[in-house]
Amino acid sequence: MVRRGRAREQPSPPAASAGARGSPARQHGSRASHLPRRADPRQLRRRHWAYWRREPLAYTSGLLPRGPHLTTPRCLQRLRATTWTPVDADPRIERLWRRKDALLARLAGLPTVLSHGDFSAGNILATPAGATVLLDWATLSAGPVGADLAALALSTFTDPLDAYLAGTDRFARADVELGYRATLALTGAGRVHWMLSSGTRVPDGYEEFILSRLP
Repeated sequence: MVRRGRAREQPSPPAASAGARGSPARQHGSRASHLPRRADPRQLRRRHWAYWRREPLAYTSGLLPRGPHLTTPRCLQRLRATTWTPVDADPRIERLWRRKDALLARLAGLPTVLSHGDFSAGNILATPAGATVLLDWATLSAGPVGADLAALALSTFTDPLDAYLAGTDRFARADVELGYRATLALTGAGRVHWMLSSGTRVPDGYEEFILSRLP
């Protein structure tokens, strides 16, 4: 339970990504999908929601509407955040983004499962005993089957589809593959735009990896 009132926990300074500037960071021997970038100075102000590093504190600060539970928070207004502004990306990535409505419609028709939301290499640890530990459950929600595989693929440049299917017999391969590929396409294209518009270098091979796995 989160107590109402002024949040007292102070955030730690934004941590820089591992790796040298201009080179891909590495996590357990694999290339991460994000590179070092300068922190937004607005996030160091108490009246900016990102100042509060833990999500419950951001809500109790009064800067955000009601908490999300297992759904996204209620928005104060709707913005056209899906508009592709000019960036120096591969033209095929922009054309892919134009398919977003059709891809989202196909995702909406898939079976819904519990989704970690950031199932990337940096959030997966192996213990000495052989167990697998998942970190950072702040984006836990419901999502289309196969969607979590997209974050893992984009953070490792590997294809986890067959390994996932080998561990489950509850879902049809076609559904899992569509959820994986459609989410990878949308997430990957969005990240390319974000990186280029924020001055972050796109990792070598990133765009080709996305384009090689289109649904």
